[in-house]
Amino acid sequence: MKAWLKKQNIFYWILSLVLAILFWLYVSITQDQLIDRTFSPVPEFLGQETLESEKGIVITDGLNVAFEVTLRGAARDLALCDRDNIQVLIRLNDLTGSGEERVYPEIYLPEEVRDKVSVFKKSKDFFVVKTDKIDSKVIDIKTLAEGIHVLKGYTLESIELDPPQVRVSGRLELLNLITGAQIAPIQEDLDGTKNFIAHVELVHSEGADIPAGALTLAPQEVSVTLVVSKSKEVDLSVDLIEGGGAMERHVSLDIRPRSITITGDPGDIDPVNYITLGSIDLAETNDGSVLRFPITLPNGTKSNAVSEAEVTVRFVGLATRNVYTENITITGGERDGYTVRLVEPGLPITLRGPQSSIDQLANFNVRVLVELADVELIRGQQSVKVRVIVDGYPDVGAIGSPKVTVEMLEIQDDEP
Repeated sequence: MKAWLKKQNIFYWILSLVLAILFWLYVSITQDQLIDRTFSPVPEFLGQETLESEKGIVITDGLNVAFEVTLRGAARDLALCDRDNIQVLIRLNDLTGSGEERVYPEIYLPEEVRDKVSVFKKSKDFFVVKTDKIDSKVIDIKTLAEGIHVLKGYTLESIELDPPQVRVSGRLELLNLITGAQIAPIQEDLDGTKNFIAHVELVHSEGADIPAGALTLAPQEVSVTLVVSKSKEVDLSVDLIEGGGAMERHVSLDIRPRSITITGDPGDIDPVNYITLGSIDLAETNDGSVLRFPITLPNGTKSNAVSEAEVTVRFVGLATRNVYTENITITGGERDGYTVRLVEPGLPITLRGPQSSIDQLANFNVRVLVELADVELIRGQQSVKVRVIVDGYPDVGAIGSPKVTVEMLEIQDDEP
């Protein structure tokens, strides 16, 4: 029995050895045999950011494509390869941005099998990518003010944007379709200046929607100021200096324009009830005189009205009369060694006053004072103003600025 068991053990040992040798021979033969295996590595595109930043070129299509590569080699070597360690590099440096362009894949195998495994077949010999150039342009921002309603007594002076322009950057093909930029329509009832932030919208030439992120705006929002001022209509007036027989009650003024509308901050507008153009000296003014005055606006106000007013002066209830008088008295004319005399003995004067006074007065009522105490006299002749007095008729006066010519003469000593 023991001999039989010993023979059985020897048999199984020899059988195991033979099977092991056969298996080793099978494995050796199959592992060294060349086979093909297909992988699906993910292509890696190189230089896309540099292409955009340095050349202004953007890829619009062609990057999301499948790629397969078939490798040939021994099974043991192919077992070291997978889709993650097979590199497929596609360099984009030479793209020109001219539309559809070809780029070619470069395949890199793992270093340990690089000399043992070869590329047998590729699903694509090249990729077709679509390119476009990137550019930018500055566009004025417009405001849609159809919805703005200014309450009565207020005026919309302006719509101010900060900044007033936006820089739009992106693909040239899309950029060429942009015709403008605007802020959203404003729906406001305004009774004062208002500030707010508004989003900038681009206007497509065909009215189409612009894909989100397709274009870059700088800035995307702007500060909007609706400058609203209060408006008020105020009269124009003049100050009257009475004289020449004319009182304020005798004057009729025709001011054109009679009033203007001014705008400004309520604090500047509210105290203003009229605008004074200037002064009119009635003694220097004749009936029917037309005077022009610049319109000076109060501080902090503005107006779109004319810058000049015209004032026509009419006298009511007054008459004029021309007289000639030699009743002239000189005072204060003596200087050391000199005296003053009239060059002409008389002076023509135009008087104005109520009709009754003009009719009743006589020439002897008119006298002229030549007051030289405060006048700087020169040797020779000079013209000086005089003061006309109408005795007994205080409501009558001279028109204009009557003058006489005087001459300063050296006083001659009397001969012995």
